[in-house]
Amino acid sequence: MVTFGFKPAEGFATLDLPPIESRLVVHQKHPLASREGVLARADLSEHIELFVAGCAQDPISVHHDLHLGGAHLFEVSDFGLKRQAILEGVGYGWLPRHMIEAELGRGELVSLSLTEGSTRWLLPQLVYRLDPPLGLMGRRLLTYLEEEVRVISRSRSKLI
Repeated sequence: MVTFGFKPAEGFATLDLPPIESRLVVHQKHPLASREGVLARADLSEHIELFVAGCAQDPISVHHDLHLGGAHLFEVSDFGLKRQAILEGVGYGWLPRHMIEAELGRGELVSLSLTEGSTRWLLPQLVYRLDPPLGLMGRRLLTYLEEEVRVISRSRSKLI
């Protein structure tokens, strides 16, 4: 499985995947888009916060801080639906930057300035059981992902 904030457990191994930048966004016509200055969590409390199923009560999500704890929550099943709901003006939420670059560039989505920061970094991990051992395709996938992580890490270190 791919998850965030997995705590080491006997019988499992993990592979850290490259970090994913997530931005706090809202549709350009949403009332929050016209607010001036930096917002506090209290400023968001009147509005609907969109989150992916499991994120509100899941201790893993608290670890990566993508839920702001507001009273008006709307749950969706995945980031694609969350993106669509935000584009429809339903509410605000965190979305991976790579999913919304075009909309941010066109001004259709607006990044919200939050006192505690408007960017979060998700630290995904591939988690797999050690017993039974991975089969042929599982080992091939793991080898491929390990190589991709090395390539991405090398290219990022050259940028720094």
